Amino acid sequence: MKTFFAILILLVSFSCIKVDSIHTSSSQNLSVGANSNTGSLRTTWTEDWDRWTFDWGSETGIFRTNFTEDWDNWQFTYEGINGDVRTSFTEDWDQWVLTSSDGYNVKIRTTFHEDYDSWELTDGTNGISIRVRTSFTNDFDNWDAIYEGSNVIDLKTTYREDWDRWTINGEIDVPNAHKAAILFIGVFTGALKQQGIVD
Repeated sequence: MKTFFAILILLVSFSCIKVDSIHTSSSQNLSVGANSNTGSLRTTWTEDWDRWTFDWGSETGIFRTNFTEDWDNWQFTYEGINGDVRTSFTEDWDQWVLTSSDGYNVKIRTTFHEDYDSWELTDGTNGISIRVRTSFTNDFDNWDAIYEGSNVIDLKTTYREDWDRWTINGEIDVPNAHKAAILFIGVFTGALKQQGIVD
């Protein structure tokens, strides 16, 4: 009988030990080095999908649609540059071009047609290619930017499925137009998600 109570006490003792789960998101492999920056990306007003502001380290910027709910045509400003982000074809959400006042043209397109959880950013003139994808398939809350084989940026919603408030973690050594293109994916898929275009 004493053996039974001793075993019972041991079982109860071990069942009370807390074991923290291990998060294995690819964002843990963030290769940001000493230049790591944090920031936020958010709608100017709650659920106003037409106007967004962001700060990233000491840099700031704005995204806004040209006209209310004109999801094909956006404008941006970012640390002294400005430009446009437009669909290549009307309401073709797979292909975009970001053109900046400092001369950059960045193509933003889904890796596969209507597969909004994986995007390719390319600037053939300057040889810059960045992949932006969800950390997990169809989990639009968490994005990773991969540049030169390393995960350099983590962009995620501050709260699960709260599409109008994001946190930015990491740094990438590319022109600001390319950084704006990375952030635009979070802006657009957040707005896209809210508009019911993507399930």
